[in-house]
Amino acid sequence: MVTIEKTMKSLLVSGALAYDILLNYEGEFKDGLHTSPSGALSVCFRTKNHERRFGGIGANIAWSLNLLGQTSTLVASVGADGSDYLKFLEKHGIGTSDIETLTDVNTAMFIGAADQKQDQLTFFSCGADALGTWPGDRLMQKKDSFSYAIVCPRTVPLVREALDWCKKASIPVFFDPGQDTLAYTEEDLLACIQGSYGVILNEYEWGIFSDRFGLTQEKVLTMATLLIITRAEKGLTMYMPDGVMEIAPCPPDRIGNPTGAGDGFRAGLLTGLQYGWSLRDAARLGCSLASFVVEQDGPLVENVTIENIWKRAAAAYSEPLPDLSQ
Repeated sequence: MVTIEKTMKSLLVSGALAYDILLNYEGEFKDGLHTSPSGALSVCFRTKNHERRFGGIGANIAWSLNLLGQTSTLVASVGADGSDYLKFLEKHGIGTSDIETLTDVNTAMFIGAADQKQDQLTFFSCGADALGTWPGDRLMQKKDSFSYAIVCPRTVPLVREALDWCKKASIPVFFDPGQDTLAYTEEDLLACIQGSYGVILNEYEWGIFSDRFGLTQEKVLTMATLLIITRAEKGLTMYMPDGVMEIAPCPPDRIGNPTGAGDGFRAGLLTGLQYGWSLRDAARLGCSLASFVVEQDGPLVENVTIENIWKRAAAAYSEPLPDLSQ
């Protein structure tokens, strides 16, 4: 029996809220991505159906933290069509007091398609998220209640403002550029990394930054304490000043849609760190939770118990995770 002992601390999450349109393509995208001699590209990938879900990186992380019994403060924006989303979050015990409503735009929309190899093509319409603001003065009143923070993709100026606020408030903060890598200049990227507790991104995103700016693991570790590169079914690698740690994957029972799996991992990682676990155990919890996200067609895991998550981790890693009371 896994027990949860509530901490007095909250986890600060800054990230988008969006309506998700999710599609699964039965072939492989690479088979259709052939440019003409002129360089033109025109292709359609047909899917049998689609799912419309509540999503967005910020909400996905806050949801998974709530699943693990944690309290989070979610900073995000919705548009004129966002009232049903706010009601949905409140119904499930996720606070909305730091989510602003902008009535002259719509809530952000994410369209994501995955093929049979779990490669993804995505589009993001920013909507209200592009006009969001950072509630620094209001958050300052409760800054001592935060144990860790994570700043996920929004507009680059807002990401920088949120990261700067966390650093000045002495809150260990993760910088998560996500799939928004093309929006960053080298100056933006280095400013975001400098002073962050950790940088977390997948291997494709890391490759873009590495190719564009000559970024190396060693350079990141001169500015941040931790670099985590996730590698989907290959697990992940954590780079630290005193060495490198490989974490094996936690295999799902089936493959659905990978959208939101990385957000589940982040919630598990933050939860483990919240309780003072080792980085290894915190990452393993994240991998186990992410495996349940992969199994479904939507980023918000339901009908999964704490016991399910701990049991799968124990099977994958041949040793149990600590209790959340340790």
